[in-house]
Amino acid sequence: MKESNTHKRRATDLKPKESSVILKFGSEEMSSQFLEIGCRPKSSIQLIRKGPGGKTMYFLVNSHAFAFRTEEAAHIILKY
Repeated sequence: MKESNTHKRRATDLKPKESSVILKFGSEEMSSQFLEIGCRPKSSIQLIRKGPGGKTMYFLVNSHAFAFRTEEAAHIILKY
């Protein structure tokens, strides 16, 4: 069965203090960047807060703090 692109939940869908688990990454290029900094599939992720204007999102990934642009966070696909 093929996975539908329309029903993927992304890190940008999280609300402040909400947690999930990273399932995979949306693009090969972003995948390698996330892996380099230690964001890996099956890692826990929590949205701490959104920055002013909503262009930056602050996350805890396996107890490490990261700030991602919204465009970058959209490449993090979550488990439901």
